[in-house]
Amino acid sequence: MSRITEIRYVGYAVPDLEAERAFYADQWKLVDAGEKDGMTYFAADCWEEGYVVRLRAATDKRIDVIALAAGSRANVDALYDKVMASGARIIFAPKDLDTLGGGYGFRFFSPDGLPFEISSDVAARTARALSRWEGVPQKISHIVLHSPDHKAMAQWFCDVLGFKVSDWLGDFMCFLRCNSAHHRMAYGRDTIADWFAETLGGHSA
Repeated sequence: MSRITEIRYVGYAVPDLEAERAFYADQWKLVDAGEKDGMTYFAADCWEEGYVVRLRAATDKRIDVIALAAGSRANVDALYDKVMASGARIIFAPKDLDTLGGGYGFRFFSPDGLPFEISSDVAARTARALSRWEGVPQKISHIVLHSPDHKAMAQWFCDVLGFKVSDWLGDFMCFLRCNSAHHRMAYGRDTIADWFAETLGGHSA
């Protein structure tokens, strides 16, 4: 079965590129993975993915792409067929990628309109061993997204991309796995305030 195997990176557009670069380098202790086409890449030093964060300068803040991994080019092609069949809007079909680290992949918008990339054969880096009590990120452990129809989106990720449901937090948030970790993706309701109001009997603002 073709499915997602891991999270690769998240690409952001930011108004103050230098401030964001300093934040990820100084506060998060990510390491410089290089620059290409006006984009800056940061890696987690103890993880084999070539980079986990990509930044570019822009007037408005936005998520440019959420990149996910597949096991092979054949898996990428199979997942592309499933994404196409689901009716999702395609940004570009499977091709050799010209981003840092190369690889083979495609991009699309999820039913909620978020931009995703699925790729394989991306160049890996040599990860160093993480020391005990060392306070640095090892990798992107999970991504949390919110949706007006979070149940439908969780089902879409299972049906189309091969995720499995690990747990639900009430009916507010669904935790999804794609490998041995408890979850790599979580989908929650659009507003936390409404959920607390309904669950605890309070009032949302």
